[in-house]
Amino acid sequence: MVEIMISILLLSMSGWLFIFKRSKFIPFLISTSSILMTTFIIYQFLPNPYEFTHLPEYGVLGFLLINAIGKNTKNLYLRSLLYTVLIGTVDELYQGILPNRSCTWYDIILNAMGGILGLLIFWGIQKTKKT
Repeated sequence: MVEIMISILLLSMSGWLFIFKRSKFIPFLISTSSILMTTFIIYQFLPNPYEFTHLPEYGVLGFLLINAIGKNTKNLYLRSLLYTVLIGTVDELYQGILPNRSCTWYDIILNAMGGILGLLIFWGIQKTKKT
């Protein structure tokens, strides 16, 4: 259900960018499509399909971190991405020491891709506000 809502959100944003800011539509569509396609490919190899929820969860985290860091900060996107990946990695490593939980590399990759997706959405919103 979460994946469907995120897809609807992305499609709505893409449509809005296409209607109002045609010059920003192509980079946004290419970047979000590539992230979604990569995660879909990884999703095909996951033993548990509910792990795909890492994508929207860490997308929201990346979006929130970029707002928390401050919009006038130097290397804002890089810092937010590093913090998101660090939080996702520590979370997975912590799960690895808990009973009945596991730590996997593709969970860490999905966390990072979710963070990138959140940053791309923020970038798309900021670019449309500036022009």
